[in-house]
Amino acid sequence: ANTVWSYEQSSEQLKATALRLAYGDFIDLSAAERIDVLCGLVSEIIESPLLANIMVKKADDYAQFHAVRPPWKCVKPHGVDMAQGIQKEIDQRAEKVIKASISEDSPSPVPSISRPMAKWTSWLSLLGLGTLAPVGDDANGRRYWALGEESGAFRIFCQDVKDDASNDDSWGWYEGERLDQLVAWLKVCDIRAERPLVAALSTAPRSTSGDSTKLIEISRQDGYRSITSPLLRGEFNHCNTKPAALTMDQRSSRAVEVMLGAISFWFDEELTKKIVGISDVLLKGQPSVCSKVLLEADELLMAAGKTSEEWVDLWSPNWRRTAVSMSSTLDVLLHVSAMQRHVT
Repeated sequence: ANTVWSYEQSSEQLKATALRLAYGDFIDLSAAERIDVLCGLVSEIIESPLLANIMVKKADDYAQFHAVRPPWKCVKPHGVDMAQGIQKEIDQRAEKVIKASISEDSPSPVPSISRPMAKWTSWLSLLGLGTLAPVGDDANGRRYWALGEESGAFRIFCQDVKDDASNDDSWGWYEGERLDQLVAWLKVCDIRAERPLVAALSTAPRSTSGDSTKLIEISRQDGYRSITSPLLRGEFNHCNTKPAALTMDQRSSRAVEVMLGAISFWFDEELTKKIVGISDVLLKGQPSVCSKVLLEADELLMAAGKTSEEWVDLWSPNWRRTAVSMSSTLDVLLHVSAMQRHVT
């Protein structure tokens, strides 16, 4: 709100919207007002010297990368030795990423990025991978990609390219144990043309030593996967200088925290502990436990008279019945979204 208000090119109408945002919440704005605020922020960012410096640095880094190291497919394959060299540089880059992510204001040196995630981003940067550069092709014409940066971390997408005019390619992905099985399968024939692909996939960082699907999902950022989910209260609270995609657990926790903030609990120590405990449990993201604290939050809001009569008489009984059987973090988020509509 302050940024849009202080921007010289902001219209009077946009400044009025920024004022409403400063004393309210982003969710209180209409769709058109939200778009105006975002457009104002984008306009200022584009004109900012900071962005210009960042783009210049990226261009310099790109030029230096290709000046020092030849394109990936031109590197002479050396089997395991080449993979070991890549792995060593990934580890070195990851350590730099982790050190850079530690907040200077933090009382304890806790990095804001996990070591596996730092290795993944370093691996992408080292090999120059993304939406324009695939990891490589196998002898059968299948193309392998690392897409989505942090949101697609620890997952290798496979494109089965069709030669016919239909252009109807099929897609799939490998992760965890299946990725290890893919590498082992590619190594069986030891096809010279596939060695760069094998070396790249062999050095692709894994999320954890166990590589279970559940642990991989925890390590991966939500990113665009939750972009179509409902907008919750408190989405843009607690902004910092190192923004990152919020997980569904964080979004649900912040929304409930904002709703419970309507209750006068400041001088009631027992009630304060309850409210803090509810936010902490939601942050852990265990659906079976989240259902209990969401029901408790509903009781606190109704007892304080902060919910609508329609919610108390009509919606709450059915909402509480389904909340008991929540099985995923998306279920939690959808229940929070339904409740926030009736909190005054």
